Amino acid sequence: MVTYSTPADGAHRISIGDATCTVLVDGSFEYPHPAELLFATAPADERDTALREHGIDPDDWAETTLPYLCLLVDTGEGTVLVDTGAGTLAPTTGNLVDVLTDLGTDPGDVDAVVLSHAHPDHVGGLVEDGDPVFDDADHYIPAAEYDYWLPEPDLSDLQLPDEFLDLMRTTAVSNLEPLAAADRLERVDGERTIHPGVTVVPAPGHTPGHAAVMIESRGESLLHLVDTVIHPLHVSHPSWAVGFDHQPDRVADTRRDLLGRAADADLAMVAHFPAPGLGRVTRTADGFAWDALE
Repeated sequence: MVTYSTPADGAHRISIGDATCTVLVDGSFEYPHPAELLFATAPADERDTALREHGIDPDDWAETTLPYLCLLVDTGEGTVLVDTGAGTLAPTTGNLVDVLTDLGTDPGDVDAVVLSHAHPDHVGGLVEDGDPVFDDADHYIPAAEYDYWLPEPDLSDLQLPDEFLDLMRTTAVSNLEPLAAADRLERVDGERTIHPGVTVVPAPGHTPGHAAVMIESRGESLLHLVDTVIHPLHVSHPSWAVGFDHQPDRVADTRRDLLGRAADADLAMVAHFPAPGLGRVTRTADGFAWDALE
C-alpha cells in the first residue's frame, strides 16, 4: 500500500524508489459553468448522466474549484520542479515559493524547471519583476510549446471569453520571453530524459506542445499526466475535450495513450484533481478508471 505524508501545509510527499516526490499546492481557482467548460464536446445528455453517477447534479453545478498542483522531485542527484503555479493570477494562487520555504527549500536549490505547457496556471510563477524565480535552474519546455506561444500565439480557435484569451496570451509571453531572451529556455523535442529518472513525454492536444512527465527510480514509476485530463470523468470518457483544449481532435488519442502508460506505472498524478492529485489508473473492460490515493 502506497502512503504519503504531509510535511508542510500544501505539501504531500511520496517516495518513488529512491526519489522523493512532493506535490505542492500553489493555490486554486473557481471556474464558472463547469459542465460546459470541462466537457465541451460531450453530448449533453450523456454528460449529465455521467455527472449524476459521479455524485454531481448538473443543474446545481454553477462553479467548481480546481487546485493548482506542482511537483517537486528530489532524485538524490538533483532537484527538479515540474511547473511553477499561477503566480499572482488570483488572491488564491501564488503560494508555491512559500510552500517550498516551509519545506526548507529555497528557489535557488532547484536544479531544473520543467514546463509542461504555457497556460497561466503552469508558468505564472516562473518570473517575478522580469527575473527568473528559480534563477540557478536550467529551464526546459517542449519545442512545439515554445514555437506556439512565442512571439505571439494565435488563440482564435478557442471558444473562450476574451478575458481568458488575453490572460493566456499575456501570461505566457511575459513569463517565457525573459528566459528566451536570455537563452535560458531549452527546447525539448520528443520524449527526452532531462535529468536522471525524469523524462518529458509528449502529450499534445491540451496545447500543441503539452507534455507529461515520467519519474522512475529503482523499478518504480510515477507518471504526472499534468492536464492530459482535468476531471476524473475524463479518465472514463477520454473523448470529452475541455474548453481549454487547443487541439480537441488530438485529445482522445493522447489520453488513451497516456492513460495506458499511467496504468503500467505504479502511480499517477494530475495537476487539477483534488489534492494531492495522486492515484492509480486501472484498465477496465471498456477503457480506464481512476482510483484516488487515500
